[in-house]
Formats: sequence, C-alpha cells, structure tokens
Amino acid sequence: MSSQHAVVRGLVAAAVVMIIVAAAVTTGVLVALNRVPGTPVSGYAGTRLPAGMSPPLSSDAPAAIVGATASCTSGPGVDSADNRFTYEAANAVDRQPDTAWRCDHDGVGASLLLTFDQPASISWIGVVPGFAKTDPYDGTDRYRQGRKVSAARFVFDDGTYVTADFDTGSTSRGMQVVRFAPTTTAHVDMIVLASVPGSPTNGSGPTDKIAISELTIGT
Repeated sequence: MSSQHAVVRGLVAAAVVMIIVAAAVTTGVLVALNRVPGTPVSGYAGTRLPAGMSPPLSSDAPAAIVGATASCTSGPGVDSADNRFTYEAANAVDRQPDTAWRCDHDGVGASLLLTFDQPASISWIGVVPGFAKTDPYDGTDRYRQGRKVSAARFVFDDGTYVTADFDTGSTSRGMQVVRFAPTTTAHVDMIVLASVPGSPTNGSGPTDKIAISELTIGT
C-alpha cells in the first residue's frame, strides 16, 4: 500500500507541476500579446478605444488644460542669433507651434501628463509630433532636423487608452488629429512609443531629441 501511495503522491505532484507550468506559459503569452516594444508591460491593462486619424474640423472644441508635466525635459537651447529657448512641458499646450516640449534621444517611454480644470468628455487629440519651427535668422528647418514622434499611447483615468501612429514626413508639420469614442477623464497621459531620426539641414546635423510642438485635446 505504501508503494501505491507513493505512486499516487508522485502523480499528484507531477500534475500540480504541469498546472503551474501551463499557467506560467499562458500568462507569459498574454503578457507578450499585450506588450508594446520599448515600453513597460505594467500600466497598460486597460481597454483600447477604436481610433482613427483625420484633419482638424471647424467644430472641434478644445478642452481647458490647466497643467502639463513631463518625465523628462531637454536643457535650454539657442537659435542662430543666440536667443535662448527652454523646452518645458507647458510649451506643448501654449498654442504656439514655434515652441515645443523636448526630451533627449529617442524619447521612448517618456511621458507628458496633461490635466484639465475638471473631468471632461473628450473624443479627439491633436498632435504636432515634432519641433515645427523654422529659424527666422538662418532658415534652418527644426522640424526636419529633429526627431519626430512616430507612435504614442494616450492613457485616460479609467484605464482606457488610444494608440496612434503619426506621419513623420518632413513636410507634414501640421496638427494630426486622433479621433476615438468619447471618454470622460481629468487627465491624459501621452507616452512615447517610437520616434524617427531627423535629417541634416542647412549645413547642420540632425538633433537627437524628440519634440511635441502642440498637443490639443477636445470634446
């Protein structure tokens, strides 16, 4: 009987091990399916909202953004006339395309958190995914020269999110609008998923920094 008990115990133990391994493999597959290359797995368990790109409309109404913070910020720079500029998060929401939030290198994983004056039902986000400035003194095209954000994720308070790809052509420097099902939130957290390098221009090499000249959110 003792040998039979030992066999039974061995079979039970083996079954438990197989269940644990199967669960681990299943979890690993699920995590792999939900993982976005270059970004952490955690924090993205929400539901993706259907989204599409379209030009801005005359009826689009922007939401009131009262705060902007970023996980990283490039140091100040100067133009060809030695005028000094800064690149803080607030530049992305000042409605001036020749200012920008910038972050060093490819920016993957960098975030820009926007706060509204109160929870709002929003249905579109407009982005200028580079530094849309032409130097007024020597004509250097900063949009062409700098990195452009090619993909980003926008996360809302309830865990839902929208992922968008952007046209990064050097001539596509206008606002690109992402539309999605209306959702109510008091914050939008933009997370950079990918960027593309800039190009040499006007005798200057590319700038290894991402930039968002403008980010508008609306109802």
